[in-house]
Amino acid sequence: MQTRVEPPLEAWPRPTARKPIWTGHQVSFFHPGIVAKYLAAQAVSARSEIPFHNIVVDQDVYDPLTLRWPQRHPDHPDRLTVERLTLGPVVPDVPVGMQPAVEAESMIARVGAMPAGLAIDRERLVAALRHSDRDAASLAFQMDRVLRRLLPGYAAAEPSAFASALLRPEAGLLDRLLRDAPRCAKLYNEAVRQHAAAGMSALSVEPYRVEAPLWALRWMEPRERVYVDLADSEPLFTTDAGEPIDPADEGVVLAPRALLMTALLRRPDRCGLFIHGTGGWAYDRITEAWWARWRGETLAPMAVVTADARLEFDAPTASPRDLERAVWWAHHLPHNLDRELGLTGSPAREKQALLDQMDDDRDPRRRRAAFEVIHQINRQLADAHPEALAAARRRLDRARAGVVNARVTRKRDWPFLLYPAEAAAGWSRRFALALPQEVRPC
Repeated sequence: MQTRVEPPLEAWPRPTARKPIWTGHQVSFFHPGIVAKYLAAQAVSARSEIPFHNIVVDQDVYDPLTLRWPQRHPDHPDRLTVERLTLGPVVPDVPVGMQPAVEAESMIARVGAMPAGLAIDRERLVAALRHSDRDAASLAFQMDRVLRRLLPGYAAAEPSAFASALLRPEAGLLDRLLRDAPRCAKLYNEAVRQHAAAGMSALSVEPYRVEAPLWALRWMEPRERVYVDLADSEPLFTTDAGEPIDPADEGVVLAPRALLMTALLRRPDRCGLFIHGTGGWAYDRITEAWWARWRGETLAPMAVVTADARLEFDAPTASPRDLERAVWWAHHLPHNLDRELGLTGSPAREKQALLDQMDDDRDPRRRRAAFEVIHQINRQLADAHPEALAAARRRLDRARAGVVNARVTRKRDWPFLLYPAEAAAGWSRRFALALPQEVRPC
């Protein structure tokens, strides 16, 4: 496994004032790059004797129950395909924290439908799913429970916090967002433009309303953007349609969007170090710039950890250049068997003579007649040497399959369940050994 760590581990800031280490992600069967964040947090926590906390990103819309895996195409043994299996129903467009848990036994039944040769420890997965729906407040809560049973690094965190609940004790901040909305949005958008490569969207600023970095969540409904209506003397939160939002209403949850979420978690009074993946590492530079200018506060330090762990495949691979050559060869060979195979018989000699004459003969009728004879000779040679043409077709088929296969073999985001348990144990040891001795309690 190739691991990317920034800054290098020996240069990592030490968790300050014994404040917790934080990391987190959407709860799904994520790839080894996400597992690496939890292993790193666990290793730093063990070395420093400072606990680490996990944030469950449950205000987002995603499918946490679909597993993907590569397998050989049943009709084309040289070709890899990507198969999918959804363990249970996920309500589209509804955040995972706002929809119910899925019946565990129905998911277990679907595990039984996986192909026999699939390299997944079914017993371990079934054990993690069993009773996962019991008293689960949401699908996000259920998946957090499943991951704790599957991943020791994930389970080493303190009981998870849920992003949808982060603003419940933040009445003061909500009031600041309400009364300082224009300035908040202005500084937010300036930071977004400053780090445009992160791909984050700016907040909408209109004459009488300003978008806030919040989601309005309701049970079993799509999430909605939140605005601050400035038309009256007192500002108020509204939906895009203008419906007023009362933060005290139990039927609606105001949840932070990505930048506000990490700002809340990285406040220096509650965080000593935040460990990101590559995506968060990019966008949280926006958070730092925005928060420092709007709130006048320097956030806790962050680091990035990810990993490239790829599966091994016994399948041909090819580059686009290989495919170009194979296409050219398959087109070229039927018209040039005599030259490419070094044929010296009478058909080949007759063809060469016709070609030599055509160089000097400009008469269109005679040239057309010569071309017809050459095509006949090419067909005769093709009938006499079918194995050469078949080999060219096989080469083309393998190149086409190889280009597709290369994309599959380069993928680094297969579910961690496809990797042997001993591989994950090795990743954990690697992090523990790589940490500098200087990581210690402060």
